[in-house]
Amino acid sequence: MEKLSNESLKISLKLNLSKTKVMYNQHAAKKEIKINGETIDIVDEYVYLGQLKASNAKLADEINRRCKMVWSSLGRLHFIFKSKLPMCLKRKVYNRCVLPVMMCLGETWILNTQTTQRLRVTQRARVDACYE
Repeated sequence: MEKLSNESLKISLKLNLSKTKVMYNQHAAKKEIKINGETIDIVDEYVYLGQLKASNAKLADEINRRCKMVWSSLGRLHFIFKSKLPMCLKRKVYNRCVLPVMMCLGETWILNTQTTQRLRVTQRARVDACYE
């Protein structure tokens, strides 16, 4: 890591050490990593490109995180869904701003009956909340 940092500096790139984290799996021994005297944080999970990465990755954790994000986005857009805008505009907002929050990268998930049910319940509840 020290070499990467030094080589990056040669071409005017600087590592953002506050955002740099390290995660170990069960096969690697944890050890402290320092770059320019700063210790890199060791984490058990992190979000990378919108998806939860964890050493003990469970799809249920990712789906629960996504469901919470959906409710958060609905809360932020509540004024639109409760307004007197035409239903076609509300549907466009829902399809473009709410639905992608849950389904982004969903095509890579391997679903079982429990996780499928969780997604269905959240979607039905979201729709009811939007169009009541």
